[in-house]
Amino acid sequence: MRTTALLLALSLLLVAAPPANLELPAGLRLRLRLVDYVNTEHEPVGMTYRALFEEKLSLGKDFQITEKSRALLRLLPDGAGTGVTLEWFAVRLDEVWFETRAVDDTQAAATTALIHVEDRRPAANESKPLVSRGPHLYIPPGSILQFELKRRVRLVRVGRENIY
Repeated sequence: MRTTALLLALSLLLVAAPPANLELPAGLRLRLRLVDYVNTEHEPVGMTYRALFEEKLSLGKDFQITEKSRALLRLLPDGAGTGVTLEWFAVRLDEVWFETRAVDDTQAAATTALIHVEDRRPAANESKPLVSRGPHLYIPPGSILQFELKRRVRLVRVGRENIY
């Protein structure tokens, strides 16, 4: 009985943790729900924002990123050099954080592209209008952000969550 429980626990750990060399293909699309308010008038490039996976993302036959998994976004200069954009760069699986790294090890270029933002505020909302392109971004919490991987990336374990 004790051996069976131990084997069951080990098998759950193996299914929950991604393989060491898990790669995500270029062109993969993912949807994230923004937790923080993005207002880049006073926020520097490099600022990070919190998000949650809006839907399950299957990665191979034995692994998936579940709905509501935590994610981190980073503010970067856009590719045209005329403004700023957001990039998805980390996901928390159970209590372990993983970052995306380009398979070809290029650090300079972004790995994801923000391709669409859906404003989820009520229609009569009189707040600042949503702006998802250009020199300043204004994106309210609850907005759905759709990203596309521009190149193949690998999920690399960077550490456990420590709240103390």
